[in-house]
Amino acid sequence: APSLPELIGQMLQGTPRPAAAVNPAVPRPASDALLRALRADPEQRYGSAQELASELLDAGSPSRS
Repeated sequence: APSLPELIGQMLQGTPRPAAAVNPAVPRPASDALLRALRADPEQRYGSAQELASELLDAGSPSRS
């Protein structure tokens, strides 16, 4: 496991791996929502926790998985 300074460096220097790449059981829409929530530019993130929660709930619905 990376040390705390290594982990912080990874967070600052790149885009995180999609959750679906780490765990194929994660639905693609949920993985995309998580990537959006983790974007470095605040303007590209969700405007609220409610907006993120709604997207994740939609991602978990059978019609989108």
